[in-house]
Amino acid sequence: MKLEDYLYFEKKKKKKFAAEIGLSYSHLIGILRGQRRPSLEYAMRIKIATNGKVNLTDLGVTLPAGIVESS
Repeated sequence: MKLEDYLYFEKKKKKKFAAEIGLSYSHLIGILRGQRRPSLEYAMRIKIATNGKVNLTDLGVTLPAGIVESS
């Protein structure tokens, strides 16, 4: 699921979500617009905060070779 869709369906405010995961609002907007890609750390924070509804692939983040993403 796209992060934008998750925020819409869960009725989460972008500023509040950014604060919850420790990301600046402007960086979150950049991710939502496709202008930025989150680091692996923030991609994992997003995955955890969304209970896995938004995964690393949805965010355009790939894991280093030999590491497999768990469900």
